[in-house]
Amino acid sequence: MSEAAVDAVEAEWIKIAAKQKVFDKNVNDLLAAAIAEVEGAIENLKIDPNSDCEVPSLDTLLPALQKEFKDFHPVLARGGKIIDKHFVSDVAKICRPGFKDEMPTIMAMLVEHFWQSDQEDIARTLSEEANVPLPSEEFREAWTTYHRIRATFDAKDMSMAFEWIEFHRDNLSDDIEQVEFRLRRVLFIDLLRDGETPLDKILRFAQTQLAPFQATHDTDIARLMGCLLYRDNLDGSTHPYSELVADSTWSKALDVFSDMYFEYHDLPSSSPLLTIFEAGLEALPHLYKMATIVENTTKDWDTMEELPVRCVSCLLGIPRLATRMRVHLSFYFACFIFVCPISRDVSTDENPPMALKCGHVICNNCVERLTLHSSRFKCPTCPMEQTAQSTQRVYF
Repeated sequence: MSEAAVDAVEAEWIKIAAKQKVFDKNVNDLLAAAIAEVEGAIENLKIDPNSDCEVPSLDTLLPALQKEFKDFHPVLARGGKIIDKHFVSDVAKICRPGFKDEMPTIMAMLVEHFWQSDQEDIARTLSEEANVPLPSEEFREAWTTYHRIRATFDAKDMSMAFEWIEFHRDNLSDDIEQVEFRLRRVLFIDLLRDGETPLDKILRFAQTQLAPFQATHDTDIARLMGCLLYRDNLDGSTHPYSELVADSTWSKALDVFSDMYFEYHDLPSSSPLLTIFEAGLEALPHLYKMATIVENTTKDWDTMEELPVRCVSCLLGIPRLATRMRVHLSFYFACFIFVCPISRDVSTDENPPMALKCGHVICNNCVERLTLHSSRFKCPTCPMEQTAQSTQRVYF
C-alpha cells in the first residue's frame, strides 16, 4: 500500500470515526430514555400495584435503533471498500502452506505473550487446554517480579525497585549508577511538584539521595538545584530547566528501570506477537516484490529453503525494528553474507555480526577493539553509548 493510499484510507476512517460518535450518542440516548421510563414505571407499580403503567418509548425503541443501525451500516461498509480498493490482498504467493505443524509453537508463543502481559491465569489455562508447557520457571518468576515492581511505579513508589537494584548490584551492568541517579532525580522533581512539601525536606532529600552521585553527576545536580527557583511554574516551558523536568517523569523512570531489568534477565521488552507483527510489516513489501520477480521461474516457491534472490533490502529494517521495540535480537534470516560496515570484514563463526542497543550491526572484532580500554563505547555510526554486555549476536 502506497503512502497516498494510506492517507486516503486514513482520511475516510477519520470521517467514519466522527459519524460513529454521533451514532453512539443517538443509540445511548434512546436506551437511556427507555431505561428511565421503565424505572419510572417500576416505581409507580411499587406505589400502586394496580395502576396501569405504560412505557410508550418501548414501542418506538426497536424501530429507532434499527434506523440508526441502517443509517450507519453503509458508512462503515464504505470504510471496508476503500481498504479493499487500496490494499494488495494477494499475499498467497509469499506464504508457505507447507508448514502445517507449527500450532504447538504458536500456542507456546501465545502462552508466553499472556504471561508477559500479566495475564497468568489465561496463560495457565491456555497451556493446559493446548497441551503446551508453560515458559521456564526463571522466565515466569522474572516477569512476575517485574509486574510487581511496575505496580509500585504506578503507585509512585520506587522502594521495591531500589531493593531489587541493591540485591543484584554486583551482577548489573556499568549503567547502574546512571539508572539510580535518574530514578532519584524523578523523586526529587516529584517533591518539587508537590507544593506542600517543605523546602527543608527537599534540601534534606538532595543531601542524602543526590549528594552521593556528586562525583559523576555534579552538573546534573546543580541543574536540579536550579529547579528550586522555578518551583511555582515547574512544568512550564519558559524556564531553562523545562527539558530536564519533562524528562523526569514516572513513565520515563519506569522505562529506564525496565531497560536494565530486561537486560539483566535477558528478556524481550516487547511481546513475541508484536515482534512478529513488526518484523512482518518490515519484510512483507520486500518479500512481495521479490515473489513477483521470481514467480515466473521454474522453481516452486513453497519448496525453497532460502530466498531465491539476493534481497539484502529485506534486512534493512533491523535497526528500525530494534530501536523502536528494544527487543532481543535473536533474528534468523536467509542471507548469504554479512559485511561489517566499519571494518569491511565478512562475518564468520569466529567473527559474527553483533547487534548494538541502538540497532546498528557491526562485527565482533570491532566490538572487542572498541572495548579494549573501557567497558563503555559509542556506536561508530551514532552517538549512543553502550557496553559489550548489551550487544547481542545476530544470526543470518
